[in-house]
Amino acid sequence: MQFTKACLLALAVSTSSLVAQEDTNLEFEAGVDYVTDYIWRGFTQSKNTNYQPWLNWSTGNWSGSFWGTYDTGTQNYINDFSSDWLKVDSSFAYTWRQKKSSFELGYIYYAFHDDYFDTHEIYGKYTWEADFNPIASIYYDFDFNKGAYVSLDLSKSKKDRNWEYEAGVNFGYLSGFGETGTDIKKINGITQAPFGLNSYSGMAAINPRIVLKKHLDDESTFSLSLTGNIIPNKDTYKNIETDTMVWGMSYALSF
Repeated sequence: MQFTKACLLALAVSTSSLVAQEDTNLEFEAGVDYVTDYIWRGFTQSKNTNYQPWLNWSTGNWSGSFWGTYDTGTQNYINDFSSDWLKVDSSFAYTWRQKKSSFELGYIYYAFHDDYFDTHEIYGKYTWEADFNPIASIYYDFDFNKGAYVSLDLSKSKKDRNWEYEAGVNFGYLSGFGETGTDIKKINGITQAPFGLNSYSGMAAINPRIVLKKHLDDESTFSLSLTGNIIPNKDTYKNIETDTMVWGMSYALSF
């Protein structure tokens, strides 16, 4: 978690410097999510209730975020250490904007408890302002857990006074972890493979969702969500994954 602490300190220093400049528009959005299961890119990370606090910031074309997931159970699919914080993600990105589209290039650092399988990713994301709001993304892990994840997200929303209704679906494909067999490292003197999944390849998941949002005021929003995790080909997951439905709640505040 040392890298995350350094990121937080750097953000605090840079924020104080930016606020001192009157012409800088620095915006924040923070919130906390509640989910009945924690599923990441088609993989079940925990079947326990998780609380996921997050903080997003942006200024001009620059943006970043901090996100963590706190597991309420004693065992999960990532680790079984004393800490209930499964991981904390730190990211920053630069966005090029056009009239009806944008391209975002960014970096993500995944910090697991006790530096367990810490790893880095770079990503690109292209967004269209069109019917179904398509978002195409590609993530590439370049040091540990080597592999790429590509996704296409489609959604449609409707606003009615203070309510917003959204239906969407995400199609995701994970190329695999450590296909060359070189993605290993020693943790506490023990040689480890990425998530124990380095023999897997070509994993896909479909995630339909329904979201109901209530805009409490101009700055805060409460939402309820139902998300599915559908596995088209369970053979590539070696029967460790099944189709799942996940309930969630979220509260967000902009300032």
